[in-house]
Parts: sequence; C-alpha cells; structure tokens
Amino acid sequence: MAYTLVMSLLFSLLWLAASAPAAQQAPADPAQLFQKDQARLIEAGKEWTDYLDKVAPEAKEKYGPELARIKTDIAAAQDLEQLKPAELRLETWRKSMLRELFPSLQGSLSQSGQSAQLVQAQVQAYQALAKLQQSSLSPRQKKAVESLRGRIGLAADSQSLDRLFDNAGFARPETMPQPLAPITQAPTAALPQAGLKTSQPPAAEAPEPPSEGILSYLDVSKAKKLAQSIWSKAKGFSGYCYAAVKEGLDKILPSGWRSQVGPASAYQFATSLNRNPKLFDKLKLRKLDPAALSDRKLPVGAIIVYGRGMCGFSPKHGHIEVVVSENPPKACSDGCMGIPSSRFDCIKKNSPRNWVNVYVPVRSPAP
Repeated sequence: MAYTLVMSLLFSLLWLAASAPAAQQAPADPAQLFQKDQARLIEAGKEWTDYLDKVAPEAKEKYGPELARIKTDIAAAQDLEQLKPAELRLETWRKSMLRELFPSLQGSLSQSGQSAQLVQAQVQAYQALAKLQQSSLSPRQKKAVESLRGRIGLAADSQSLDRLFDNAGFARPETMPQPLAPITQAPTAALPQAGLKTSQPPAAEAPEPPSEGILSYLDVSKAKKLAQSIWSKAKGFSGYCYAAVKEGLDKILPSGWRSQVGPASAYQFATSLNRNPKLFDKLKLRKLDPAALSDRKLPVGAIIVYGRGMCGFSPKHGHIEVVVSENPPKACSDGCMGIPSSRFDCIKKNSPRNWVNVYVPVRSPAP
C-alpha cells in the first residue's frame, strides 16, 4: 500500500509538471504544438498503464478499459481539435481513479486546475468554431475562421481565447463561459464516471408525492425517469450543464420543446418559461416554491435553474441541475454535487424574485 501511494504521488507530480503551462513562448506552428502534446499524452498513457499493472487487479479491471479507449483516441488524433477532448478525458480519468484509490490525495488533485481549465476552454472553443462554420459567412469571415482554428491551441489561457474571437470580428460565442470554472471545483462526490460507478443512482426510488400543494400533482414516473437519466450520464463538470439537462428533458418533455426555450445559456430555460405562462401547460411543468417545503428537501426530479451569478454559479450562463437524491440532497447535470443547506437557503431566498427557479413535472390537470 505504501508503495502504491508513493507511486501515485510521483505520477501525479510528473503529470502536473507535464501539464503546467510552459513559461516559454508557445511555438508558432500549431502542427509542432500538436506533435509535442500528442507525444506527451502518449507517454502519459503508457505511464498510467504501467501504474495500473502495479496496483490491485480490481483497480486495473475497473479503470483499465477506459484508459485504453483514451489512449486509442490520443493516438488517432490528427490535430489539436481532436486531441484536446482526449486530454480532458485523461485528466478526468486520472482524478477519478486517484480520488477513489487514495482519498488522502485530495489536495494534490486540486493543483492542476489551471491546466485543466485551459484544456476545457480550448475544447469548447473548437466546438464554438464548428458552430460558426455552419452559419452564413463571407469569404473574409471564412478565412478568419480558418485562422482561428490554428490559433486556439496556442492560447495561454481561457481569456485569450475570447480575445481571439473578438479580434477576428466575431462575437464571443454563448457556449464559451467567461471565465471557465476548473473541473476541480466540483466536490469530491461530484464526478461520477461513465462505466466506473460503484453504487446505484440515488434516485432509484422516488418518494410518493404529498397530498397537498403543487407536489400533490407531481408526476413521480417522469421525475424518476429524468433523475435517473441525468445521473447515468453525468461524467464530471465540463461547462455543459445545460446540454446535459436538455438530454434528460428530451425523455420527458414533448418533441419540439427545445425550440420553445433559450438555446445557449442555462438561465434562459427559466426566462423562457416565466415569460410564457402557456408553456407551463405545454411542457407539463410547474414552478415550486422552496419556502413551502417544511423539510427543506427538494423532490427528486426537480429542475433547479440559477440566474446569472446566483448562488456562486456562472455570472454569464447561470446553472441548471436536476435533483437526483433527497437524502443526502444531491443534484446532477454534466456532473453531480451535494445541495448544502447554505445553497438551499440561497434558492429559497431568490425564488420569489425569479432569480432562482425550481420546476417539477406534473400530471394533468395541475393548477
């Protein structure tokens, strides 16, 4: 055990050193940067494979297959645009494994936030660029887009990515948070990994609705279905809470519902609902007053939408999540985290002003 702990610390330190932004100026040629990063990640994959060979067989059986898939994607990448998502997956995989094997390593796992933040920003920048290419562009704009593609991988931080878009004459895409929150800000229990979970979803059993109030109309079946869908696909916070929740909502809301709500930012889901009362009936959703909950527990399947900057979330996009457990209180989107009493108080305080909104799926008819 002592050997594996020492080895894990050594590998973590080596990984942090390799992942840290270089002090020297980045190479001007994106192709050179790609080759350098790909070689670094291939070597890191080999080192983690060797590490798994030295730990318990159970750990190798559990974490080996995902590492093998990541290594394959790293080797198959043809450019930085394809390489960056694999790098982000490897970083998340590393943290997930070490967090479970060695809980005492929590402090060291949080040190690579700056590097992970930059990779996350680059991944989202490439995705924003793909959206721009799908729009109608002039020849000059097309040339600017191609120039952006080569410069994204050279950016030193997430803020400089925004400047690249601004200097090219494009508005900063809504999909790029400013600033990006590093993955490591998620609580310890907030990073369930696909295929690596050790427990059943907290929402395996949704409680029966109370006999009074709006919750007496709660559609328990839809609430449970939504919570389980969100939980099963949560992989770790990556800046795509709205996209993750929309995938879950696809399973309980009528087709075409996405065109009825704001497409870009999480807070827009609440804005669209609150401005169009008829939409509540169409989607079979109702707003829940947290102050009416005597036990201070939001029901499984409740959709919480935070306005911009509310309760510590993004000042540009807000946040959206779905309650997956009442005891202990927990909510998920692209990642999962607990709902401490301080956050419930924030939800309760700002709900009357529609700065934070809680919605639940209901049966028909509901008041």
